[in-house]
Amino acid sequence: MLCPNCKATYRVGFTHCPDCDVELVDSLPGPGSDADPLGGNLTTVYTTDSEDDCVGICENLRKAGIPFKVLQHEQQFLKDLDTHFAIEVPPGLREQAQELIKQGQSDFSDTEEDQRIMELPAEDDSESDENTDAGSGPRWHKEDATVEVFFR
Repeated sequence: MLCPNCKATYRVGFTHCPDCDVELVDSLPGPGSDADPLGGNLTTVYTTDSEDDCVGICENLRKAGIPFKVLQHEQQFLKDLDTHFAIEVPPGLREQAQELIKQGQSDFSDTEEDQRIMELPAEDDSESDENTDAGSGPRWHKEDATVEVFFR
C-alpha cells in the first residue's frame, strides 16, 4: 500500500497514511496519466525556504492560469524542522512563470539611489535633543542616562 501524497510504503492491511491523513492506494499513477495532469516533465522556476513566499507565488501563478506543482522537502535538524519548497511548471511556460515571479519580488539592488534612500542621517546632521519636540515630553541628556543591571 502506498500513500499518494508522501509516497510512503505501508504493509498490506494499512488503509490510511497517518502523516498525510489520506487513504492509501495499491499503486501510484504514472507520469502523464489522468491523475497527474502536469505529467512528469516539469522544470523548477523557484525555490525558497519560506512557506509564505511559496504561497504568494502559487496564488499569482493560479491567477495567471499557469499550472504548477509544489515539491516540499522537510528535514529534521536537531530540534528544528528545515523545510524547503520548489515550484515547478511545464517547460513551455517557464519564461512566463519566471517573469510573473520577478514582478512580485522587491528589487534590493545596490544602486546609489537605493543607498541614499536607506542611509541614516549622521548624528551631527540631526537636530540636537534640546530643540526637538520641546513641549512633547520629558527632556533628557545623554550624559545623564544610566543603566541598572540586576543579576540573580
